[in-house]
Amino acid sequence: MFELITSKDYKKYLEDNNIELSDWDKAALIYHHKLAGHNEKAEALRELMKTTADDDLKKQIEQRLSMDCRYYKAFKENTGNSYYVLYKRYEKQYMEVDAYLDFSSAFNDGVKGKYDFRIDKYLFKCREADGVFGVVSFDTQGNIGNLFGLYSIKERDCLMSTGCNRFEDHYIDLPLMFRQKDLVNIAGTELYGIVDFPENDEDELKYRQRAKNGEYCDFQVTVDLMFEGKKLLPISSHLHCAPTYIEYAKFDTDDDVRKEFMEYMAKKLYCNPFSEETERDEGRIREVLSQIEKVWKQFPDMSLGQLLINVTGSSDLFSVEDEQLMERLQYNLFK
Repeated sequence: MFELITSKDYKKYLEDNNIELSDWDKAALIYHHKLAGHNEKAEALRELMKTTADDDLKKQIEQRLSMDCRYYKAFKENTGNSYYVLYKRYEKQYMEVDAYLDFSSAFNDGVKGKYDFRIDKYLFKCREADGVFGVVSFDTQGNIGNLFGLYSIKERDCLMSTGCNRFEDHYIDLPLMFRQKDLVNIAGTELYGIVDFPENDEDELKYRQRAKNGEYCDFQVTVDLMFEGKKLLPISSHLHCAPTYIEYAKFDTDDDVRKEFMEYMAKKLYCNPFSEETERDEGRIREVLSQIEKVWKQFPDMSLGQLLINVTGSSDLFSVEDEQLMERLQYNLFK
């Protein structure tokens, strides 16, 4: 049996605070587990069916397992209106290998390649929408992996449209634990980042009150990703992740460049621009706009954006302080 809560830090937090998971929480965590294979999750759900006293949950789990089995069988059948694309996993990403008209050919090539792979089934646009489509991943031996997202064109998951609360969408109302500026690692990966939300206890309380009528995907902490291993990620890298997968970042040495960089970014990214230490004088606005107007009139054919980019040169416009901008405008320090 796989660990239901991957994060050692979050697991300890729940234990220290005597917080227990409900059977509905467990079912949702099993169903959405990022590291366990599909068959492992199905077995864990069957075990939960044996121990839970909730008849509604039992019924829903049985329905889901039956549907997944039926969908997988239909996924492999080609009614003549679809095709399959084989992807191989390479350096933590999936790369397209080839397209096929039947499942067996795609599957056999995937197993022969001796790599983790996935198969996506697509509908020919020129044909009628009928059948089961989606994506299934496999390991090197051809066992189903943790990617299993199938749907029926006709049914559109009729169970989800009944209006009842489904365990697959169950919102887990547990503490988020982590706070803004925490340096963290996504358990089971080499991803490192800085927590962006929640900022404090008040933020978390407000969020959890709003999310009570939400879904599983609302049980999340926002993380600004900085590194994958030792590779620096783009500044726009962002992740919404359940706290059950988040751990405090640990580094081999205190002088690890990643640790120093993220500590620096935590100070810069999340400082309050309206705090007393950094409060800006509103009077500067008229002065800056007046200086821009003077220079702009010398170059009226420029757009405002072109003017500002020319003024700031190779500097990052976002980071240029008003005083620096005024100085360059005053002396026309641009090409």
